[in-house]
Amino acid sequence: IISSSITLQYAIELDINAYVDGPPSLTPVSSRLAELRARRDAWRTLTPRGQQQISQSGHNCQAYDMVGGVLGKCVGTPNDFAYTPVKRLIMTPLPTAPSLDGTTSTPPIWTEGEKDIVDMDIDLKDFAMDGTQDLVVFLERCRDMLSPTQCRAGDNHGNIAIHLRTLSSGCRKPHPMAATPVLRFRLEPEFLPTHGCLVEPAEDIVALFCVQPARYALIWNWHTGKLLVVCTCPYPEPPDQ
Repeated sequence: IISSSITLQYAIELDINAYVDGPPSLTPVSSRLAELRARRDAWRTLTPRGQQQISQSGHNCQAYDMVGGVLGKCVGTPNDFAYTPVKRLIMTPLPTAPSLDGTTSTPPIWTEGEKDIVDMDIDLKDFAMDGTQDLVVFLERCRDMLSPTQCRAGDNHGNIAIHLRTLSSGCRKPHPMAATPVLRFRLEPEFLPTHGCLVEPAEDIVALFCVQPARYALIWNWHTGKLLVVCTCPYPEPPDQ
């Protein structure tokens, strides 16, 4: 029965591959099944449908993220001997192979072509994008220990600053769903630099993980601005000689 039914084969293979059927369309089930099998086999054999080279500009890449068909990276100016601010964000839509029926997949979250955002008003340490929420999260860099100047969002508010902005505004405007556009936290000791840090959004949560020079995790509800978790894990003391 199964071998004679395209519909049953399609339903079974969707379940095996942990996929769900797409929205209603004029594409017949047989074409969808062929597309599913072609994508599965391509991943198993790592066989691309095509190759395309994309030139990248910018130096001193501080962080990058790839979400929703877009590669984003924050870069500074090349300088091997001194600290330079990282205030340029480059967004590059990536090529997408067409489906077997000739149509393309969902458009990328950034469709203006490669665009340098030179005039960022913060010094970027890390960032992450969530195209489903029109959200980009920036971790502002604090200066290193040789020049212990707090972030511009510092003073009484803390030396961790996480900015919540919209992708659709060119990463410039605060996200309307955020009760506060900047999440702040003061680390101990004061002026602790933000090295080895990673910021990640997930639904209404934003987390910051850091491994240098101290290990800690901070988790907020970015809709309300409430800090939910503060977890520190000090490095073990060195053994006695």
